[in-house]
Amino acid sequence: MNWLRRFMMGRYGVDQLSLAFIIAFIILNILSLFIPSVFLYVLYLALFAVFMFRILSKNIAARQKENYRFLRMWNPIQAKFSGWKTKLKNRKQYRYLVCPQCKGKMKVPRGKGKIRVTCPNCSHKIVVKT
Repeated sequence: MNWLRRFMMGRYGVDQLSLAFIIAFIILNILSLFIPSVFLYVLYLALFAVFMFRILSKNIAARQKENYRFLRMWNPIQAKFSGWKTKLKNRKQYRYLVCPQCKGKMKVPRGKGKIRVTCPNCSHKIVVKT
């Protein structure tokens, strides 16, 4: 195992972009089982080549810059899905509302009947049934 540590010393290694390449690589591998295509095979090999290039690269600054650009694009997408996941998980305990005035989001507990809710952003008061 020490030979691998010595070999990887000074190389970039795995980051979030590399993990995205691995996931795309696995998806293409599964797709190629059902849809035999030369194009999918070439794309599959290209993804693997880029993945290996990134991991074994000694130009750490360039790989960090690539990862930063990827994360700048990916984080808003991930945040949106994370919000949906939370809403789905808490749908029995809370009702999610949008303020009609400022379009701010808020949540209220379910099962309380009609309640008066004040928007935390604009202090607009609305009556809602939970």
